[in-house]
Amino acid sequence: MSEFGTKLENHISLPFLDLAFRPFFLLATLFSIFALCLWGLLLSGRLVFSPYGGGYFWHAHEMVFGFVSAALVGFLLTAAQSWTGVRAPNGFKLFVLACVWLFARIFMLMGEIIPFEIIVSVDLSFTLLAAYFLLVMLVEKKQYRNYFAVIALLIITFLNGLTHYSLRGEPVYELRDSIHATILIITMMMTVIGGRVIPLFTANATKLPPKPRIPWLENAILLNIWVLILIYIINIYFQLDFAFLSVLFLTCALLIAIRSFRWNLWTTLRHPLLWSLQLSYWFIPLGLFFLGCHYLLDFSMSIAIHILTVGAMGGMILSMMSRVSLGHTGRALQADKIMTLSFLTIFMAAIVRVIFVLFWPEEASTFFLVTISLWSVGYSLFLFKFGLVLIRPRVDRKSSSY
Repeated sequence: MSEFGTKLENHISLPFLDLAFRPFFLLATLFSIFALCLWGLLLSGRLVFSPYGGGYFWHAHEMVFGFVSAALVGFLLTAAQSWTGVRAPNGFKLFVLACVWLFARIFMLMGEIIPFEIIVSVDLSFTLLAAYFLLVMLVEKKQYRNYFAVIALLIITFLNGLTHYSLRGEPVYELRDSIHATILIITMMMTVIGGRVIPLFTANATKLPPKPRIPWLENAILLNIWVLILIYIINIYFQLDFAFLSVLFLTCALLIAIRSFRWNLWTTLRHPLLWSLQLSYWFIPLGLFFLGCHYLLDFSMSIAIHILTVGAMGGMILSMMSRVSLGHTGRALQADKIMTLSFLTIFMAAIVRVIFVLFWPEEASTFFLVTISLWSVGYSLFLFKFGLVLIRPRVDRKSSSY
């Protein structure tokens, strides 16, 4: 580390840079509230400004590659320390990674002021750098089974690059296809990670023995999702019309629903940290089912996608951030009324964005604003509960979560 880096680290609050969940959960939360409120002002016509790529591009890009990527990287680099026993990036390295993410978000807001090449380079550097940090940890302990996370980050980087080049007017680059493929990648991550931890968390809290894993079911789910992802990536270039996409989506939805049903959601009703995870996980097969309906019956793609983004991602990210923030700061894994209310608010946001818009499309613009308000309340409650927790030392006075 350079002399400048050493001096800088000495002047930065080290608890905040102890593990990746601290800066990135805080940044992701703040940014999601800011970005959605800004999007609401744009939709309502109360604000006129031109972010990079225009309003729609900015909203779609930043909620996936800004908010979700920050939460995902914060979780992965924290979890990798538990997986490998290797010290995760902290201090100055973590500060640099957070700055890369932050500058990318600022540049995206500045429209044409910043050159295209600089915006793309900084934005793509975030997930590339995170993938490198993660790979170093996994290679050191030969954690081959977790290499999927590195591959996923690299694919996300590639798809992010395609979204940027869609602005150049090249016919092979479609913003929609790139965003949807990225959402499938993140859905795969939630499916894999959730499938590992939710049964364990449920068994530990309810004191009930976990259901044994069914190898063929687990393998079929992974194979199905990866095939869908590959088809979407191929489709970006060749614009192929795969009629069997509906079959793949419906099959994948059924398989994940079978897995989810075996976790006995009803046994977790007294444990908000558990039912929030399980309920958000149920939005995955629901979203995949309606994506299948889109290709089979021309069901609304927007509604199907928002089942995954608001219900599954919004709910699971909030629940996992709460759980990790408690556990890695030395606190008991118990949700209070504020946390429970935040979970309920996010699921209400998903219901309004999906069901209300579906049945009353003429009032869609109003429901969009209600969804934004509910999301902002839910994540503001997380900020109220954990804002100071994320920047202060552990309550058990350990200087590190390692």
